[in-house]
Amino acid sequence: MDNFFFVSLHPENQEVICTMALRYFKEDMPGLHVIAAGSLLEFVLDDIPTFGVGRVHSMYMFPMTFDEFLLASNEQLLIEARRQANVDSPLPMPLHDKLVGLVRTYMLVGGMPESVVKWVETHDYLMCQEVQDDIISGYEADESIRKMLLLDTGLMLRLLNMQIGDTTAITTHILTSTAADLVNKGPVAEMLAGLELLSTTH
Repeated sequence: MDNFFFVSLHPENQEVICTMALRYFKEDMPGLHVIAAGSLLEFVLDDIPTFGVGRVHSMYMFPMTFDEFLLASNEQLLIEARRQANVDSPLPMPLHDKLVGLVRTYMLVGGMPESVVKWVETHDYLMCQEVQDDIISGYEADESIRKMLLLDTGLMLRLLNMQIGDTTAITTHILTSTAADLVNKGPVAEMLAGLELLSTTH
């Protein structure tokens, strides 16, 4: 039977745990699988001169992809229909239009799991923005964060103070552009494409 030890790293303990405890678990308790998680773990590991090559296996977490968003939204049949579509047998227009609408929603809600859950439960963009604001506030309150790598469209829009109903160029583009322009033009489309590429390469 495998034994697992889960460690949730918080800003006040992560450096001590990473530099002292995690390095030696393999030697002192070789049968124990240690799983360390924390939103700032990447930054702590950058500061450690060595943490045992071959002892640490990294797994990267990203915001939910568009397909994961669709799954959470109970749209498995739409995913399957999209996967089966091709040049000779394109997606029927009603399904295409539904998919485009869901891309718009995904761009606004983003892929942070708590925000997606709020969307699935309420279909209320303003409640999703409250979740996004809480996440951003948590990052801003943590003085140990030196940089913020944003891969989430919803968080990016909130950091830019974009709100549902705003008539900024970005929100207008998301809500009113053609399907081709929605996925091929603008910074949100680039971010979305980048996230999809990153999630498939890790």
